[in-house]
Amino acid sequence: MSRVCNKLEENSPSAYTKVAERGKWVALALVALVACGVYVNALGNELVYDDRKLIPANELMHDPWRVDRILAGRYWGEVLHSHHYRPLTVWTLAFNYWVNGSLGLPGAHGVGFHLVNAALHVGASCALFLLVLRLGLAVHACLAAALLFAAHPVHTEAVAFITGRAEPLAMLLGASFLALHHRGQWKGAGVLYWFALLSKESAAVYLFVALWLDICTAQPLKARWRAYGGYGLLLVGWLLLRQVALGTADSAISALDNPLVNAAPLERVLTAATVQFAYLRLLVWPLGLSSDYSHAQIQLVSNPLDWGVAGFCAAVLIVAGTAWYWWHRSPMVAFAAGSYAILAAPTSNFLVLVPTIMGERLIYAPSAAFCLLLGWGFWRLAQRWGWGLWTVGLGLLGSYAVLTAARNATWADAETFYRTQFRSAPRSARAHLGMGRMHAEAGRLDSAQMYNHSALAIYPNYAMAWYNLGLVQVKQGAWDAALHSYEQAVALEPAYLKAWYNLGGVHLQRGAWSEALKAFERMLALDPENADAWNGVGVVRIRQGKLTEAARAFARVLVADPDHAQAQHYLAQVQERLRKQ
Repeated sequence: MSRVCNKLEENSPSAYTKVAERGKWVALALVALVACGVYVNALGNELVYDDRKLIPANELMHDPWRVDRILAGRYWGEVLHSHHYRPLTVWTLAFNYWVNGSLGLPGAHGVGFHLVNAALHVGASCALFLLVLRLGLAVHACLAAALLFAAHPVHTEAVAFITGRAEPLAMLLGASFLALHHRGQWKGAGVLYWFALLSKESAAVYLFVALWLDICTAQPLKARWRAYGGYGLLLVGWLLLRQVALGTADSAISALDNPLVNAAPLERVLTAATVQFAYLRLLVWPLGLSSDYSHAQIQLVSNPLDWGVAGFCAAVLIVAGTAWYWWHRSPMVAFAAGSYAILAAPTSNFLVLVPTIMGERLIYAPSAAFCLLLGWGFWRLAQRWGWGLWTVGLGLLGSYAVLTAARNATWADAETFYRTQFRSAPRSARAHLGMGRMHAEAGRLDSAQMYNHSALAIYPNYAMAWYNLGLVQVKQGAWDAALHSYEQAVALEPAYLKAWYNLGGVHLQRGAWSEALKAFERMLALDPENADAWNGVGVVRIRQGKLTEAARAFARVLVADPDHAQAQHYLAQVQERLRKQ
């Protein structure tokens, strides 16, 4: 690399200036147009699936001006006790919610949320273009890479699904950080790195991408030690802030979401390898995309000769060999290959286990390196074979755009989502659960029960499936069956408050007052101020004729929830009966 200076390709300063002055804005406009255009039909989509948990049910999402609460809170708030810490992403979602309210719309109205997601994807696509242009890659190669990234169908989960917002936000900030770092504007780069960390945890590895960039561009690392020291301090500060916000609460990974938690060490490595090969396949051939890869859609692999393992090993050898061959000729290849590996590492399950075994949104940032390599390849081949090759590139771009626009419909509404998920992940217990929920909401109770049973056949320890089955059985009047289902749910998940509440309700229906009281008291042991639990205790005490204790229980309900209508009604009745005694 003796002839490599501070750019990865050989553009003369005058050529670069000419491109920057005459072509950059036109190219940027084209990238933005494509990145926005392929998601126009997603703007009218509803909030579905995890969007409903993340936004309407999460109080952190409702007020962007309570920055203190956002900085000190979990990504999912109290809805899920995960160890995700993404305060900047939370703030953008809360801002969307606030804007909706200011416009007289319901806070969870979807258009604004989808519009911001699309805008962030536009920004990430343009940031990729500007980064590689800054690195000296020919403008046609930069444009090809950015356009392919803008239209690639594998990004639909990160853009059309509101919950995926952290991906384009972190990518926009991370790519901008790399550009400023390469320019030597380290203070500005540090600010962007800090905000990237606050967007998504895996953005931490952009520090190592910056180091790899300096190696590929033969930068004197000793001259940049202060910059890396500053980035390191920011990383430590972020880790401390995250620790203060999240504490040391249990962050156990669900075997449903990531079956690798129960895998033997060899199975874990081999399965992780097959998942990485699956990502590569989807990048090369983006058909068969799915919103779910949980248990048991992906099977554990124990055979080192499995075709997925062999494919991954072959891909690693091919890419490493290609990067080595082009190391002196075109360091861009080495930069793209290394960046892909670095950006994919945090969620690969090779180093540490993450909450999910596979998700297309997780490949959003690494795919930028893939598109960069693909765009560079088109440019190199076009130099040899002529402009006819660009026709092939345009055809590929067009097919990407069509596939992306078609897949946006996956998140159009709840019914479409669940049906699409079930078709794309027929072995997934979660997909069967979703179909059961959809049929239950439509009043098709027999088929809802069937899907819940099939979910349990795939994953017997699925507490939510037992809970949903209990809901269906209650509607059918099958009280004994519902009792068994709720008992299974709380046995599998002892802190399942809703299941305990419904279990108490079934006992009330059956006249088992003491058993109902035990269920509600179990809720209070988990959450002493739970209004529903105190209300249940009050109802039991009425049935037992203990009116004074019932009055105290309903009073506790109104302390926790002054607007609890049922408690107000019961308390008035109890007080009236006490006055008459």
